[in-house]
Amino acid sequence: MQRPIVVAVRRLLAISLWLSSLLTAPHAQSRDEQLTVEPGDARVSAATVASVRELATKGLEKLAPDFPGTPLRRIRIVVHSDQGSLSLAMREHLHEGTAGFAMLGRDEVHILLDTAVSAPPNDLRTVVVHELVHVLLDQFAATGAPHVPRWVHEGLAQTLSGGPYLGVQEESLLFAISARTAPRFSELEADFPDGDHMLRLAYAQSFSFVSFLVDRFGVRTIVDASRDCRADRPFNLVLLDATDQSLARLQEEWENYVLFRSGAAARYLLRNCFSFLIVLAVPLLILAVLKRIRLNRQRKAQLAAAERVITLLPSEPEE
Repeated sequence: MQRPIVVAVRRLLAISLWLSSLLTAPHAQSRDEQLTVEPGDARVSAATVASVRELATKGLEKLAPDFPGTPLRRIRIVVHSDQGSLSLAMREHLHEGTAGFAMLGRDEVHILLDTAVSAPPNDLRTVVVHELVHVLLDQFAATGAPHVPRWVHEGLAQTLSGGPYLGVQEESLLFAISARTAPRFSELEADFPDGDHMLRLAYAQSFSFVSFLVDRFGVRTIVDASRDCRADRPFNLVLLDATDQSLARLQEEWENYVLFRSGAAARYLLRNCFSFLIVLAVPLLILAVLKRIRLNRQRKAQLAAAERVITLLPSEPEE
């Protein structure tokens, strides 16, 4: 009679041990095996390296649910005081105004302290997490990694790190979308354009569009679609299979969202209301000045006429 109970207890113990091993498996690998942080030059202090390591560790823990099973390989983070310690080959990966870059396929991140300003979204934490997203997406996508569009990389990195890069806001897209001057997503497949304005615009629309897709379908849909990319099956086709929506249709819905439902227009007007008031006040000020000039001329003419009348009046005879 007791044997079934013993068997049941043993099975429960075995299941408990198995579940425990599953829960602890991601932590079995030490942080030193998952992550290394090192200075890129002598001006980077040990305290700064330790701070970046802590930020990266917290970033990995935060991003783990979105990229299950990662990091698959050790991630190397190199902290530089500025661009001076970067090789010419490395500088080709650095976009103007950005505070870091990831070297995909090499599991490597480079951070520039002089550009990682204290205020979000270009603060050190955001930059570290942003670049980690690039590496984790590259690892998770595996064989699909070479076919993941650049705008997906940058859009997802900005979305998951908590803010747009280069301080570009959604309001900047209003005129570009209305005038059809924003770059096409097909033009952002391999890389982003040069030039400050177009570069900032590319970052802004990638952030806004990918955030729109994440809100609509979830992070995992975008991440899994990236892994399913192939040379003969680009991201737009994978996304179509996953969402039953074409990229062109989704882009049209996103543009309507930015223009009419995102609140970007209201934020733009509110942010620039003082400038608008100044612009509106200039014509009124000009009219007031012209009116004042006209009144002054009329007054001078009246005074001159009065003086002429006085001079024409006969003088009183002296007694």
